[in-house]
Amino acid sequence: MANQTVTPRLTAARRPNDDLFETTRMSFGEHLEELRRVLVRAVIGLGIGTAIGLFVATQVVAFLTRPLERAMRKYEQNLAVQRLAAERGWLSPDLKKWLEGDARAPRTVMVDPEQLMAALAPYLEQTGEVAEWQPPRFAQQLTAESLVRIAKQLVEPPHGENGARVQAIGQVFTADERAAVERVAQAAAPVPADVRQVASGLNAVCNRVEFFEQEPFAPMFRDAHWLFHFMFGVSVDRQLRELLDKHRAEPTDDTRRGLNELLVAGTFATEFSALRKPLVPLEIWSELDVRPQSLAATDGFMIWMKAGLIAGIFISSPWVFYQLWSFVAAGLYPHEKRYVHIYLPVSLGLFFSGIAVAFFFVFDPVLGFLFSFNAKMGIALQPRINEWLSFVLFLPLGFGVAFQLPLVMLFLYRLGIFSIQQYLSKWRIAVMVIFVISMLLTPAEPISMILLAAPLTVLYFLGVGLCHWLPSHRPAAV
Repeated sequence: MANQTVTPRLTAARRPNDDLFETTRMSFGEHLEELRRVLVRAVIGLGIGTAIGLFVATQVVAFLTRPLERAMRKYEQNLAVQRLAAERGWLSPDLKKWLEGDARAPRTVMVDPEQLMAALAPYLEQTGEVAEWQPPRFAQQLTAESLVRIAKQLVEPPHGENGARVQAIGQVFTADERAAVERVAQAAAPVPADVRQVASGLNAVCNRVEFFEQEPFAPMFRDAHWLFHFMFGVSVDRQLRELLDKHRAEPTDDTRRGLNELLVAGTFATEFSALRKPLVPLEIWSELDVRPQSLAATDGFMIWMKAGLIAGIFISSPWVFYQLWSFVAAGLYPHEKRYVHIYLPVSLGLFFSGIAVAFFFVFDPVLGFLFSFNAKMGIALQPRINEWLSFVLFLPLGFGVAFQLPLVMLFLYRLGIFSIQQYLSKWRIAVMVIFVISMLLTPAEPISMILLAAPLTVLYFLGVGLCHWLPSHRPAAV
């Protein structure tokens, strides 16, 4: 009797009835209720994971911005290499290696030579060196047109007091400089060397410390009726009086040169009206600042929330996948539910593999491809970190979901919807569908689409192999 009760059970376990849903099938309403419970539990798990992720959002942002910073650094280094090679005609391999290894790049800035010499003075004193340098004053910053007009006034001084001052200035010029002044005043297209001679003569006037004591300039110290904006909109009369008071308190060569400078500027007020502070270009090597930008007041909060969500998805993904597979298991036969314990870790492994492929192998070529258009069109590169985190959120997630393809194929095969022969005979159509799906799951550029479609094609044939290794117990649909 005992054997008669055991044997039918074993037979039923080995060979199910034809109507296998007779005792295990769930109604449509029961399926919806089970789905609702699964989704609620999954959302609760995602919320708990996000709450945990908010505590490590700073570290998450630092980690997620590494590919972007790496791509930005490479972009800036390539620009520096191209610029140096274009300027010098060639680039030493050692210099290129140093550029890439030290993460520095040259850039040109405009500096005040007088301030530069003042900054270098303490270092030169430590080494016993003395730097003797006379500032070129404002004359060398005049335009060629202004110097031509000054030369014409020196050749034909105007009438009145200002004419006497122009003559006094012209008398300081050397014979060569006066000859250059005449050539510049008479030539239709002055030679640049002669124009520089005119500027040199004006500099000599400023550097002749006793020049301001001449009689033609005495009324300028008494009368302040002429107003002229010299540097940065400061009127010369006020600047002249302040400098004169300083000179009377403590006369130095610098105050004398300053008075000469203001007197010459007042004499040629029109020509000096557009004068700017003399600056010289200087090439400096600075560390590459490749930090992403935040351009809105709300960006910081949104970045924090997105980083927490990204961390929450990663933390809660095992729980979410467990809930999804629990929903699938609720509709399976008792002898098939054990496969869920195999599918779940494989599904998680494929999900994390997709994320890893996107993060470590896709970001760099995609960013390099996109940034290359900035270099070609000369557009400054200033990525926003808020947009970058959105990119990081959706692209790896798309890869992780797409990498579930082998399990989806196996699941459809075990339900009898597809057969191995159908998978193999329709592989061309499958590859085309893979490329279309890859296009939808990736940004609007070809690199990420190809980098997703290529592993998915491999995974498609891996799914065919899984179907062969884990055969179905029911026939495929015709």
